[in-house]
Amino acid sequence: MRKELLRRYNRFKKAIDLLSKLSLMNAESIIEDYVLISSLERNIQVAVEFIIDLSNYILSETIGEIQDTYKEHSQPRQ
Repeated sequence: MRKELLRRYNRFKKAIDLLSKLSLMNAESIIEDYVLISSLERNIQVAVEFIIDLSNYILSETIGEIQDTYKEHSQPRQ
């Protein structure tokens, strides 16, 4: 898992670097460019997915088993 997490971290870092560069662009220029919007959406998705997976990994390492879904987490344990 750690090897996979490291690989995904490297992809996350690339996504954040790209998003940082694109944040300096004029909003109108971004809105008019469908390819650029698609790139932004995908890189935001990559970043968010990594953060969620990293959080789950940390939780599983510290407290053991974690719930698969929010619904499972919000229901009382029996």
